[in-house]
Amino acid sequence: MKKIIALIAAVAMALSLAACGGGGRGAGITVDNEVGYDGAYLYVSPTSESQWGDDLLNGQTLATGSTARVQIPPSQGNTYDIRMVDTDGDYWVFMNVTIPNGATVVLGADLVNGVTATIGNQVFPGELQMQGGGNTPQAGTISVTVQNNTSDTLWYGYISDVNDTQWGDDLFGSSTCSAGAALTMAVPEAAGGVYDVRFDDSGHEPTWQFAQVPLQNGTTIVMNADHTITVNGQSYTAQNSSGGDVTPAPTPAPAAGTISVTLQNNTSDSVWYGYISDTNSTQWGDDLFGSSTCSAGATLTMAVPEASGGVYDVRIDASGHEPTWQFYSIPLANGATITLNADHTLSAGGQTYQAANVATSDTAPAGGGGVQNGVFVANFTVNNVGSSTVMYLYCSSSTSNTWGDDRLGASTISGGSSHNFSIEGIDSGSSFDICFRDSDGNRWSCYGLDMSQITSMNVNLDNLTLEAFNGSSSLGSTQLQAENSN
Repeated sequence: MKKIIALIAAVAMALSLAACGGGGRGAGITVDNEVGYDGAYLYVSPTSESQWGDDLLNGQTLATGSTARVQIPPSQGNTYDIRMVDTDGDYWVFMNVTIPNGATVVLGADLVNGVTATIGNQVFPGELQMQGGGNTPQAGTISVTVQNNTSDTLWYGYISDVNDTQWGDDLFGSSTCSAGAALTMAVPEAAGGVYDVRFDDSGHEPTWQFAQVPLQNGTTIVMNADHTITVNGQSYTAQNSSGGDVTPAPTPAPAAGTISVTLQNNTSDSVWYGYISDTNSTQWGDDLFGSSTCSAGATLTMAVPEASGGVYDVRIDASGHEPTWQFYSIPLANGATITLNADHTLSAGGQTYQAANVATSDTAPAGGGGVQNGVFVANFTVNNVGSSTVMYLYCSSSTSNTWGDDRLGASTISGGSSHNFSIEGIDSGSSFDICFRDSDGNRWSCYGLDMSQITSMNVNLDNLTLEAFNGSSSLGSTQLQAENSN
C-alpha cells in the first residue's frame, strides 16, 4: 500500500488546527470519530499524493464520539485518502474517499457494515490495520488482516497457496479474534497470489473454508455476519460450515519422496490425528494431519513418506488420541483413497481391514511405558489442574539434545482438562524431559522423569508444580523450572 511511513511523535506546529494542510485554500471538513477508539493522529491527503502529510490533530485527541473541524488541501476530483491512528497505535485507513467542501465525514466501525467512512448517503469501505500496519511483512510473507464482523470468536486461521495440499500452521498463533475485532497475520506468499482461506471456531467446529481468493500485501478479509467473506468488494461463500477439513484444490503432484493419500471419514466421529508409515518402520513418525482435523463425512489429503515396498501401517486417532484405530500391511500407491468406515474398519484398494486395536494408543502398559523394538515408549496422561492453558508441550528422551516438535499439534490442554500421550524415545532408556508452554510464550520444564513408573501427571502452571502418579498412587510433587521464553 502507498504512503508507508513511520509514525513520528507530534511536534508543535505554527499553524492552527483549522489551517493545517498548507498549499492553497483547499476544503474545510468535519471529521466525526465513531470507531469506538480515541484518535491520536489524523491524516487526510489527496489520493494522487505519495505522502500522508501533516497530522491534522496537531497533538490533540479526537475522542470517540467527538468531531474536529480541519482544513484539507485541494485534490483533483475531491478524492482523498484518510488515515487515523488511535491511542493504541492501530491504523484506521480509508482510500479513495470523495469529500466535497464542507462535508462531514463519519468514521465508523460496527458488526454489520465493518469499517467505513460515511458522507451523507455515500459509504466508503475502510480497514483496520493492527499495530505495525501490516505494511512491513517478513521476507516471503504478505500481511493480511481479518475483520471479524460475526458474533463468534474465531480461534484459528489458515491461509495457504491454492496449489498446496496442506493448510500449514495456524496463523493466529496464541491469539484469537473476537466478535468485532481485527487480527493481522503474516501469510506465506503464494507465487500466483491466489489462496485458500479457513477460519475455525473453538475446537475447530465449525470451520469455514473459502477457495481461490486473490490476496496481496495489506488486504483485509471481512468475515461477515452470515459467515461469508468479502475481499476487495468480492464475496465468497464457505465451501463447508462444519468442523472438517476440505483440502485446498487443485491437488498438485506429491513432493519428492512422498505419495498423496486421501482419507475419507465415513464415521460419525471427527478424527484429529493421522499416521501412515512404512510397515518395516518401528516408529509412526509425524502426525500427517498437521493442524487440520477430519470431521464426519469429510476428506483430508496427506503427503505420506514413500515406502520402498509400497506397504504401510495406518493409524487414525480421535481427539486426545482416544480411541485409536491401527491397521497393518496395507498396500498404497500415489493417489490412493483410504476409507474409515462407520464400523471403524478401513477400506483401501477394494480390501477391508480390521483395526488391530480399537482403544487408546496411549493406554500405558504396567509401569507407564515399555520398550518396543529397542525404543522406550512413554505412555501417560497430563491433567491440567490449574487455570492457565497449556498451549504447547514438548517431551523427549533425556539422552536427546533437542526438544523436538510440539506434541499437542492443534490441541491445547485447558484448565480442568486432560490429554493422553504416547511418545517414543531414541533408545531403551526410560528417563524423559518434559516442557510446558503457555499462551504468553513462557516455558517451564522438568528433567529426568522415570517414565517406566509414571502413568499420569498433574500440572499447574499457576503455581508451577508437577505431581506424578503411578495409577492412583502419587510419586511425589516437584517445582517446574523456568526456561527462556520464545
